[in-house]
Amino acid sequence: LIATLIEAYEAGDLERYLALFAEDVRTTDGNGYRKLYRDYKKVFARQETRDLAITEFQWQDAGSDEMMGNGNLHLVTTAIGSTQSITWTGPFRLDVRRYPDGLKIRGMYYKLTKK
Repeated sequence: LIATLIEAYEAGDLERYLALFAEDVRTTDGNGYRKLYRDYKKVFARQETRDLAITEFQWQDAGSDEMMGNGNLHLVTTAIGSTQSITWTGPFRLDVRRYPDGLKIRGMYYKLTKK
């Protein structure tokens, strides 16, 4: 799941990225699949490059068919038409649930600091 999340994000593959999330997803920036779609459509349209690393990530059992994972996120982006990169770092959490069609992210939370 983490590898696919990183690959889809770095490629700017909106369809593949969003396929990882549940319809009722909650994030730091808002709730719902439609909100996530609107946000990441804009993000991918504005960025020319994206380099994402998730480190020190550990999963914990969170109940029946649910897991929670915590780690650190390191993101370097370059906007379209820019030569200057921006680096963001901070804690990162995923809440995941097993659905009939596989694992889906129900929650994605982060507190990023611009470096």
